Amino acid sequence: MRRYVTLAVFITLGVLLWAVGCTSLSPPDPIVDNEYFQLFDDEEYYYFNDVEPDGTEFQLEVETMPQGDGYQVLAGGADYKFIKVAKVKAPKHEGEELQATDVALAGDGSTTVAYVSYVMAGLPRHGGIDVIEMKAGVFPKIKSRLYTKKEDVNSVAYDETGNRIDMGLNVDPDEYGIDKGAYFRTAELDSNFKFKTSGGNIISAEFDLESYAANDAVVLGSFVLLPVGAAGGGVDVISVAPGGDSSPPTLARETFINGPTDTDDTRAVALTPDVVSVDFVTYCGPDNNDDTAKLIKYNNSYNEVGTAVDISGPAYVETKSSLRVYGNVAFIAASDGGMIAVDIETDTTLFTIPNETRGGLTEDLVTANDVVVGTPILSDQSLLFIANGEYGVRVYSLGFKVEESSDVASDLSGFNYTSAYEGYINNGANNSANSLMFSNGFLYVGTGLGGVRIIYVSDKSVSQSFKKPDFN
Repeated sequence: MRRYVTLAVFITLGVLLWAVGCTSLSPPDPIVDNEYFQLFDDEEYYYFNDVEPDGTEFQLEVETMPQGDGYQVLAGGADYKFIKVAKVKAPKHEGEELQATDVALAGDGSTTVAYVSYVMAGLPRHGGIDVIEMKAGVFPKIKSRLYTKKEDVNSVAYDETGNRIDMGLNVDPDEYGIDKGAYFRTAELDSNFKFKTSGGNIISAEFDLESYAANDAVVLGSFVLLPVGAAGGGVDVISVAPGGDSSPPTLARETFINGPTDTDDTRAVALTPDVVSVDFVTYCGPDNNDDTAKLIKYNNSYNEVGTAVDISGPAYVETKSSLRVYGNVAFIAASDGGMIAVDIETDTTLFTIPNETRGGLTEDLVTANDVVVGTPILSDQSLLFIANGEYGVRVYSLGFKVEESSDVASDLSGFNYTSAYEGYINNGANNSANSLMFSNGFLYVGTGLGGVRIIYVSDKSVSQSFKKPDFN
């Protein structure tokens, strides 16, 4: 018995020495530091200080209160395997903890790069972007971290053609000399998907937008579509002409879409490559004039297609919502209205999944903030994930593989969310599930002050372990 105690002491001592060695790394010096930005680039430092690797399996929760530590092991999700890969802690800027707001993905089939945007709750405005690399079988590492000293980064989108990151920002109008607070910035990336720099700055260009809040962004050819909510809302269409090797792109307003349908409180936009004669759709929430929420279809000439689809249920104005399109179906995370699926071709609401009422949380803490569909590794059916604020992420089985469907609306015929429910992922007390992305079997959950949770999802037959990443 004494021999095992001695061995345990040595193991504990080794772990402590390893921890001390890891955390004794000195904070990195910024490679960019000016009035607007700080950019840091030290993978090893951030891995040992801001990444909490895990690698253990958990099961979905079904009936418990969404409080305490995340990922409690309970019944549910028997057909799938969920692995807690890691938690990436939210950065702190000038002593204040930032909140994760959005996630955009780049990379290929073997490597995914996640761009996580951050804001500061309230004033002053400052935020940032983490560049996180994720490979199969390897814990994530933060490749670089950008702080924006005067801007909240509300949304991010990756421009694959130009290899750029597009940001929807909120700024102080007086400080920037503009009428309103919505702002756009695009930043060049290098071959490693990190921010490109020149002359002590990131290579970027900026443009002031209509209205007050840039809520989302998608790339359509050489244009960026940015829905801007609140009074006077709509969709700002910004053209992006590439610059030289060390020169920023040139930006110009192509058009501003704000009619004929009422587009105040435009919250989200998504491309529709599989729908004939429709190139993108937007989701507009209800406004203070009691107008109904709407899904509006557009062609590539920025003209409305058909009649706007009324979306019944949502009542909250100027709140976070999101929109994803899979085939011919729009999935709307409609805030207090729950998750709503709409057939874009027939303008028909297929089903609504109301927000959760269990758990002792008030309605404003369980709104539908985001939605994504992803197929677990080696599975023959996709899962629907809904970010429900402090309740966590609810998970539903769709019963078919979205990537192989030629008619998603038809395959959703007869979908019953009660029987399809698999359970939910608890993110821990006071951590709000705000944003979701899914790629290569990894689910990325932006959890406000809780940073980002990365979860590996596969068929139950898959065996997967994770190791420490290599550093530059």
